[in-house]
Amino acid sequence: NVTSSNVSISGSQVTLNPTTDLSFNRSLYVNIDSGAFEDTVGNIYDGLDSSDSDAGMRFTTELDVTIPTITLYNPAQEETNIVINTDLEFTFSETIVIGSGNITVHRVSDDLIIDTFDVASSEVTIVDKKLVITPSTDFPYNTTLYVNIDSGVVKDLRENDFVGLDSSLPETGLRFTTYR
Repeated sequence: NVTSSNVSISGSQVTLNPTTDLSFNRSLYVNIDSGAFEDTVGNIYDGLDSSDSDAGMRFTTELDVTIPTITLYNPAQEETNIVINTDLEFTFSETIVIGSGNITVHRVSDDLIIDTFDVASSEVTIVDKKLVITPSTDFPYNTTLYVNIDSGVVKDLRENDFVGLDSSLPETGLRFTTYR
């Protein structure tokens, strides 16, 4: 409807602002009915038929290639005095859904795997932009740990996989120290 608030006209330019975003990576075309517009002296617009592949206004929306990234860790990087029954929380840059793979917690002193969480397990929950691990057993006390996340453990709503997290090197990813 050209009288909608989603359509604006300025001089000879018509702008359509859809109420929802266009889907990513879609081929689209625009048709305008004859008589939808008329100029200031009453000439009626003939219309636009873009249904033929070589006519009118056709375009393809861009791909969503933005991968989800971690924006916040809890506990914070290199935080100390963390209780041994703490949850691990990861906030992402966009809404995420379950993928497949594991999240592993390692002891820094010898890289021993302390715990492994399958992303599909009951110990892992995902809500909107947040992944939370609620371990069923406590972490060892007075121990520095790091967390690795497999690539593809989560993905965004457009199927872009999270690239993973490698915290095995100092000052990378998520490392923390428990105290009791």
